[in-house]
Amino acid sequence: MNKGLWNASVWLVFLGLALIAGGKIYSYVTISKMRLRGMTEGKVVDLVLREETGKSAPAFSNSLYPVIEFYANGKLYKEVWKEGSYPSRYKIGDKVQIRFREYSPSKFIIAGATFQEKLAVFLQWAGVILIGIGIIIFIRFALRG
Repeated sequence: MNKGLWNASVWLVFLGLALIAGGKIYSYVTISKMRLRGMTEGKVVDLVLREETGKSAPAFSNSLYPVIEFYANGKLYKEVWKEGSYPSRYKIGDKVQIRFREYSPSKFIIAGATFQEKLAVFLQWAGVILIGIGIIIFIRFALRG
């Protein structure tokens, strides 16, 4: 096998593993910083229509905000999620994973809905793709005659 291709495949696999590890570590650190140690399942029970105001309001300024109902520490909470959209990403009856602060469950996020969580997943998938490319390069050029 050409030494350059060998090096490329090794570096791609190594970089892929590093991205996967980095994504996992980033996810762990950001969730820890937010102090969101509790996790439960919530349900979208309503959609609230609000008009957005201010300088950053889009041209079409009405957004639907989901109202999430979930149990935490033995109590039922019914909270409006801070991010709205039109049309809504959620439908009434949708089940969502909730991460919350154990001592203050009204401070919560929908798991997978924050930029930090999306970035961590992106890093991990990029790592998987790089590993796949590295393995394909290795196999393709190792088997050539």
